[in-house]
Amino acid sequence: MVRIKQTLLILILFLCFVKTSHAQKTDEQKLQEIQFLKGQSEINIIFTYDSLMVGEKTEDDYIKEKVEGKNSKNEGKGDYWLQKWNEDKQVLFPKQFIDQFNNKLKKKGLKAVPQSKSFYTLIVKSTRIEPGFVSVVNKPAAVDFEFRFIETDNPEKTILKLKIINVAGDALYTEYNVSARIQECYNIAGKLLGKYINEYLFR
Repeated sequence: MVRIKQTLLILILFLCFVKTSHAQKTDEQKLQEIQFLKGQSEINIIFTYDSLMVGEKTEDDYIKEKVEGKNSKNEGKGDYWLQKWNEDKQVLFPKQFIDQFNNKLKKKGLKAVPQSKSFYTLIVKSTRIEPGFVSVVNKPAAVDFEFRFIETDNPEKTILKLKIINVAGDALYTEYNVSARIQECYNIAGKLLGKYINEYLFR
């Protein structure tokens, strides 16, 4: 049952992704604009969180509230939370995305590799993170993404820009752990972008 619900969720999000990223574009246009990746076996990948919103707050305000609140109850706990928050952004969130992105494209011979010297770079920008919560009524985490493909040695040249909003986990099976909830969003986003490239590049 869980697997069926997750599959349906990803399908719905994929359809929304296509609609959001390419409003009023034909399949032929979508196919043509992704062709720059044809023949590539590897792309560089970078994750950024510039101007990130967390819920309705800026990330700075969110961090300040969390650190001060936790430290006031238990000295040092807020500082530890901040360390884990930054580690999640640099390690766990990207890992979830990359693993699923590469899994979707491994049969096609294309993969994303951090710090690769490949010709193209994919910049994954998180613009909003909703941490969600677990209570009587659960609220899953959700993340808004922008994807930008550039030439690695010419970063000002954007080849293709896509976006998808509100990539959310499954509310029914929401984790109590905030990090785990958010990781699920990156997991799903990696699948979505991999599926999109598979759909329009390898027809």
